[in-house]
Amino acid sequence: PADPDMQNPAGQPAGFLFALTERGKSVAGSRTCPSGFATVTNATWFVRAQQECSVKKSVYLDDVRVGDAWAGGPITVTEEAIIRFAAEYDPQPMHMDPQSAAKSRFGGIIASGWHAAALVMRDFVDARTFGDTPLLGLSIDQLQWLRPVRPGDTLTIRREIIEVERSKSKPDRGTIRIKMTVTNQTGEVAMSFVNLMQMPARPTATPV
Repeated sequence: PADPDMQNPAGQPAGFLFALTERGKSVAGSRTCPSGFATVTNATWFVRAQQECSVKKSVYLDDVRVGDAWAGGPITVTEEAIIRFAAEYDPQPMHMDPQSAAKSRFGGIIASGWHAAALVMRDFVDARTFGDTPLLGLSIDQLQWLRPVRPGDTLTIRREIIEVERSKSKPDRGTIRIKMTVTNQTGEVAMSFVNLMQMPARPTATPV
C-alpha cells in the first residue's frame, strides 16, 4: 500500500517524493532517488526527493529537457534574519526599523528583495539538483518582486527549464534557462526571474 505520508502534500516534509515522473514513468509515492531528472506533473505541488538521495549523480546538458521542473524550499523567513541582512546590505527603514515600517505603506517590516533572492540562491546550491556538475551563472532576466516577504512567511520555489541550447562553437558545453517562481504560504507569487546558466555536456570517453 502507498505510504500515507505520501498522500498528503500539505504535510510533506521537505524532500519527499510526490507526484513526480521520470521521463513519463510515474514514481509517485516512492522513496527511491530517481535516476537523472524528474518532471513534476502535479500543477499545485512540487516536491523533489532531494533529501532522500544520499548520493547524487552528476547531471549534464545532455540529460535535461525543456519542461523539466522541480521544487525548492520550504524557507521560513524570520524578522531577525530580515533585519540582519538589511543592516549589512540594504539598510532601509522598511527592512530594519519595526516602528518606522509600521507607519509605512507596508504596515510592518518586509524583507529586502535581495534577501529573498539570496535565500533562493542558497536553496539552489544546497539542493545540488545537478549533483557535482559545475554551473556558471551568466545572467538574470525579468526579475520581479511582486509581493512583500514578511516575517513568518514560508517560501517555496518552483524551478522549470524553459530553454536548453548547446554551443555551436564549443559543443562541450551549452546553456540552460531556468524560470524561478517563488510563492509564499498562501500561494501568492512573491518573486520571479529567469536565470541563464552555462552547463557542461557529458564528457566523452578518451580513446585509449
